Amino acid sequence: MMWGILQTEAYATVILRQVVDFLGVPDDVPAGVAKRMERQQVLYNGDHHFDVILGEQALYTNIGGPEVLREQMERLLQDIDLPSLSLGVHAATAEVSAWSRRRSRPVASRWHQGTQGRPVLPSVAVPG
Repeated sequence: MMWGILQTEAYATVILRQVVDFLGVPDDVPAGVAKRMERQQVLYNGDHHFDVILGEQALYTNIGGPEVLREQMERLLQDIDLPSLSLGVHAATAEVSAWSRRRSRPVASRWHQGTQGRPVLPSVAVPG
């Protein structure tokens, strides 16, 4: 699944709708989506920097159908050049090492590297 700050409105709507339906909680999906979209402004405003590693499977998981997934991929491609974001993809075939003994935060064992050492998204064929 995509990290909330990188989700499109449609993707977030599908995810939050599934949570409401599964848990049987009051339907506050529109308010939840609006709040999620509001929080995303930290990517564009302020002095924040985010290092994000997505599992490769997040790029293939069918959330909401082909159009929602296409829009989500376009959003990632749009945001990948933001100065506030370093985006990596942990390859599905790479070994997962969730914790380093020397660090107290998660680390990944391998990123897809693009030109000039920048992480890039692998090619993803979206149906439709």
